[in-house]
Amino acid sequence: MILLPPKTKFTDRQLIAIQILGRYFACRLELFKEDTLNLEQLKKLTQLEESSLSARLSELKKEGLVESAERGSYRVAYHSLEGFGPLLEEMERGTSGNDSSARLIPISESLASVNLANLTDTDAIVISLAANVALPPADKWLTADEIVVWARDHGSPMRAETVTKYTLPQDQTLKPFLVRKKEGKRRLYQLSRQGIEKAKLLEREVLGNS
Repeated sequence: MILLPPKTKFTDRQLIAIQILGRYFACRLELFKEDTLNLEQLKKLTQLEESSLSARLSELKKEGLVESAERGSYRVAYHSLEGFGPLLEEMERGTSGNDSSARLIPISESLASVNLANLTDTDAIVISLAANVALPPADKWLTADEIVVWARDHGSPMRAETVTKYTLPQDQTLKPFLVRKKEGKRRLYQLSRQGIEKAKLLEREVLGNS
């Protein structure tokens, strides 16, 4: 797989993940017979030390993005292909430089006093992230608890247990609007570009009816 931006633009984890994902698609296109990469191949492709490779591969396996194959090889975990979406968005933001499309899209300060009482949990989550500027390229992320507290403080009837166990991890309507990442045991959330567009639409609707 050819990486167009300089490799220094990527973290070690991103470099490894994109090489394994690239091998998966190359295999689907019949450019390679196998969709796996072993440790020696990954060392050559990424130019990383074996200790760093092993540590990052362990992280990717814990995230469910990569799985071990035969003979010390690694491949994409097929059931988690969609999980690469946030990682690719992460990489895109990191290599976009001064591209205006990656700049912060202003969200009205009026959202600070918005009433979320009549919104679904999904829409309330989007508004909560937007109002707190948890969106690219800002490096601000919110936990589920922070989202719930802010939303409930602004009139949302959402229940913390429902949002934490179902809405954030499983709601298919919400999924394209969010970028997710893990820091230790914490799951953090930020709006995706699609989520920003959704927030702008909701902002007009909510403020227009207020």
